[in-house]
Amino acid sequence: MRLSQRPNGFVLAQQRDDAPARGTLLPSSAATLPLHLLAARLLRIGGTSALFPPDDPAYVRRLLQGERWTPGVNAKLRMQRGAPSQCHRNTARWWEANAPTHGVRVAIVTGYALTPDDGLWREHTWGLWLRPRAGATIIETTVARSVYFGLVLTPEDAELFVYANE
Repeated sequence: MRLSQRPNGFVLAQQRDDAPARGTLLPSSAATLPLHLLAARLLRIGGTSALFPPDDPAYVRRLLQGERWTPGVNAKLRMQRGAPSQCHRNTARWWEANAPTHGVRVAIVTGYALTPDDGLWREHTWGLWLRPRAGATIIETTVARSVYFGLVLTPEDAELFVYANE
């Protein structure tokens, strides 16, 4: 696996070392280790590449503690259509409208999701209902993905997320 920095600052992780480089190659170092670890973890789950926004080391280290959800395996998937390419804003609005009530835990999850069409992991945010007997239901507001990996935000972090994405 290798990482390359694109001109826009984004980092592309490619599973195959023989794939054509798309930007400046990033060497393995202590500074890039968390990103290498996250890319390796995602690509072990599936896909051929992952696209990361400009580096935020603290977020990447925290994301390494994330969880995996696969529709039909350990979670159900429910489409809740929102504006195209606006997963953060759509999910923030969904969370505001569905505050935890009636024994249902409503959460925001942010991380990465694998797009089945091109095998690319993209930064993504989605909603999650955690019900004691029914289990987890992913609330997808854009396009269905094949696998989701991310952090469940605390209610306090969810409120900050909503404020930042209004």
